[in-house]
Amino acid sequence: MILPTSDQVSLLANAGSVLFDPLQDTVSPTGTLRMVGTDARAVHHVINIMGRVRSSSPQAAIPGYRAC
Repeated sequence: MILPTSDQVSLLANAGSVLFDPLQDTVSPTGTLRMVGTDARAVHHVINIMGRVRSSSPQAAIPGYRAC
């Protein structure tokens, strides 16, 4: 998806940092990153303890992302 240069995107997170531990194959803490545009469309990236990322868009507002 390409955004016009006039659009602004905010990045919100519930964790200040995330540590990927290669020996334990874990992530600490788990977290959610929210990318929110000025038009309120958003994509949420949820990182679980195993480091897998699940992405979704509230009300499926962004094509290509499932609803969350």
